[in-house]
Amino acid sequence: LQPQYLEKLHGPFITQLETSHSTFCLVEKIEQDRLIITTSEVSHMPISRKLFIHQWTGIVLLGETTRETICESHCLIRNINYMCRQHRILIAGIISVLLVYSSIWSRNYPPGLPLYLSALTCGILISTIILYKEMVDHHFLHRFCHIGKVIDCNEVLKSKGASIAGIGIGELSWMYFTTMFFFTAVCPEEFHLLAALSVFIAIAFTLYSIIYQIFFIHKACLFCMLTTFSVWLTAAALYIIRNNFEWRFSIRILFSMIAVSVICLIFWIQAKALVSSDKEKRFMKVKLSGLLNPITFQKLLALKPKVRTMIHPDIALHNSADHTKDRLMVVVNPNCKACAKVHHHIREISADISISLVIYTNDRLGAHIAQTILSAYLSEGWEKATYLLEEWFEIQEIPGVEKYYINDVAQLLWRQQQEYCERNNISHTPAVIVNGHYMPSVYQLAELKYLLVSSDNR
Repeated sequence: LQPQYLEKLHGPFITQLETSHSTFCLVEKIEQDRLIITTSEVSHMPISRKLFIHQWTGIVLLGETTRETICESHCLIRNINYMCRQHRILIAGIISVLLVYSSIWSRNYPPGLPLYLSALTCGILISTIILYKEMVDHHFLHRFCHIGKVIDCNEVLKSKGASIAGIGIGELSWMYFTTMFFFTAVCPEEFHLLAALSVFIAIAFTLYSIIYQIFFIHKACLFCMLTTFSVWLTAAALYIIRNNFEWRFSIRILFSMIAVSVICLIFWIQAKALVSSDKEKRFMKVKLSGLLNPITFQKLLALKPKVRTMIHPDIALHNSADHTKDRLMVVVNPNCKACAKVHHHIREISADISISLVIYTNDRLGAHIAQTILSAYLSEGWEKATYLLEEWFEIQEIPGVEKYYINDVAQLLWRQQQEYCERNNISHTPAVIVNGHYMPSVYQLAELKYLLVSSDNR
């Protein structure tokens, strides 16, 4: 489409941009001067209309409902399940906070205590937002993080002064607020002294943060200011309730605080590991997607070991798809569990790729199954034979096995297949061989449907 057609489009729709990364994107909303898009790297990102038109290829993906379209009747439940798995850490934190509030409000504590807990809750929320911006999405709440020339949260959070001994301001503030919140829940009548000492240290950090932003980096972070406000609010709440609690210290109280801080630290380490694991999975998925290129596949394929000759189609189970120049050979064993996982992909790609299926066996049961499948192939063809083999892999039984008499031709084909495998040193199953070369292990059999068909169309 030409750029002027953008005025006639309505979101959401999927389109393509001319960028070095995140080629495809979802246009969620079109506004007068900007668009809201989501890519594989960034969610709900605003982009100016001018920049979008400059990068836009004019391609818009269209889709329609067909008879084969799956209509999910439980999509709402599935969406809820997805959201729960996607935000499991946040949900666990919210439930923990609610449990603390229910415990405190079920007892007759002074009214100042809920104010103190509310200030800590605000601090937990703000520090969680900072951690999310630092670790997951730098564009999160971008409108509030970049105001004029002074407010620039990303620049402040990335600066050297925003971390102490390699620990960022988000981690420090989160550890402080969560530790004090749950320590108050554990010792609601004895927390005041240690809480006061902790808030003095926290105020010192807030003064450092203010001085650093004003006099050194000359930038301000909105979330850092809100964190500072939350710390001062906790100090004010402690001052209000200073006469309602005993100022006492004991080893038990100190141990309780240390135990709570260790638990919070362990929770943070595990949450950080989960986030890092998710980021690594997404990164590897993007990197490996570059391998789904027919040219790359052919280059990697040429580096793999080669068999002496490809099996003749008359000896193997062959699907007669001879309209493609590429030849695929798959060697399976009826008693191989890994072969069972591969076999259903064979039926999926058989309509587009020339496939020769070889059944290699090393015991009497396997030989009997192989000869039965070959008999079915000789009498009823490829589809029936592959279906029966799939049934064997799933339920260890061949439906209507008495129909398929093992004749001399089936035994001859079986012997020729065994001789072929021994002659070419093929003993490990499943073995996937493309044009005489073993398929690289980074690929899956189902992906050949796109790699080989695409190479034929070049």
